[in-house]
Amino acid sequence: MLGNFIKSFFVCIFCLASSVVHAQDKPSSTGTGFIINRDGWIVTNEHVVRQCDEITVNNHGRVIQKIMDQQNDIAAIRVQNTSSKDPLEFSISNSRLGQDVIAFGFPLAGLLSQSVKLTKGVINSLSGIGDDSRYLQISAAVQDGNSGGPLVNNKGSVIGVVTAKINEKALQELDVYTENVNFALNSSVVKQFLDANSIDYELAPASLEPMSTEEVAEKIAPSTLLISCFGQSEQQAQQAEESQVIQGPDTENELVGPDTWYFAAYGNIDFWGGDKYSKGLEAEDNITCAKFCAADIDCKAFTYNPRYNRCFIKERADIIVATEGLSSGIIFKPDNPKDTNPRAPFLVTDFMAHEGQEFTGISLPFFQPGQRISSIDQCLRYCYGDSQCSFVTFNRREQGRASCKIRRFSASNLKRNGNAHSFQRTQQRVMPAGDVIRLDIARYSFDQGSSYRP
Repeated sequence: MLGNFIKSFFVCIFCLASSVVHAQDKPSSTGTGFIINRDGWIVTNEHVVRQCDEITVNNHGRVIQKIMDQQNDIAAIRVQNTSSKDPLEFSISNSRLGQDVIAFGFPLAGLLSQSVKLTKGVINSLSGIGDDSRYLQISAAVQDGNSGGPLVNNKGSVIGVVTAKINEKALQELDVYTENVNFALNSSVVKQFLDANSIDYELAPASLEPMSTEEVAEKIAPSTLLISCFGQSEQQAQQAEESQVIQGPDTENELVGPDTWYFAAYGNIDFWGGDKYSKGLEAEDNITCAKFCAADIDCKAFTYNPRYNRCFIKERADIIVATEGLSSGIIFKPDNPKDTNPRAPFLVTDFMAHEGQEFTGISLPFFQPGQRISSIDQCLRYCYGDSQCSFVTFNRREQGRASCKIRRFSASNLKRNGNAHSFQRTQQRVMPAGDVIRLDIARYSFDQGSSYRP
């Protein structure tokens, strides 16, 4: 029954920002955040600070800068100075099922004391509802006001950000009873957000030893802060809470339907350009990368770099380049929904890459005098748009129009040049590597203009 409930109707996850609407000098809602560097940056949930006219952080004054990612419900806020507090460090190890965790925060700040509180638990699951790999399911008890607080391991390293809890009341209406089903955004997603916005953070040394709960509290509590939101009306607070509900069909946001999607990997190719996150996302393999893509409504394809364990989500995949060491992929659904063993489409590459090499004999700059080129991407795209362009070399050390050179018919041999990156037009057919894999995650299609994101 629960499975049908999740798939066909709605699953509610309430934000944990505490609504405390009182007099005008009181905050309209509160949440939690934690310090990540000495330049004033603090991490919290996006829904904690979304519609605030003014935000304050206890003992640190007003927030002067705010960067938000509504899709992943993560935000970074900045105050004038955090140099007096030690930044919390992110764990470099992957979380493990059954791992002990401690959640810190300021639950029910308008009712309970305004001192930081902690609860202990374990990781119940390495994914959230619908096998969403962005989240950890935890048993540590959380309440309204815990949103944005750090979830740490027994070494005092951050492994997640407390974000949500299951809506027990909604489930009970269907005779489904739960207890202590809570969720934290995985720290890997948080680090990707910080990387994409060039915000510094610290990683915990691998040599850290486990500590007692008292020692963890002494380390984490001083850098865990109460966040107060002002100027948000009670109606706005309610709307903010409702907007975090993961839901299905209703009159304003009709679900067209969940489909079964499949993943196909293509070895040694790169989908060029269209990166949603310039520095990519951390992923342990290309299947994890495929799941990130499946869960992202903007993703058309992806490229996985195993050398750095980075996943590059592609909002477009205009140019297919044959290149060594990378694995790219697509997610697709079969033409026949009943087909449980579909074949992935063949791909045809547009170029073959030659990194660290240049074609000799190329001397024709494609830019007119006075124009400049600053990236390989511009250089390659110009050649792609010229049907007669067969060879292209971009030299990082050269400036202006001379940095990008093309040849329409033939070129001399390649020679080594560590500053150069060359491409040769090709029409190579690429088959998927290995078996097509069914993704255990729903990818949803919505009417144009829907603000929902899975």
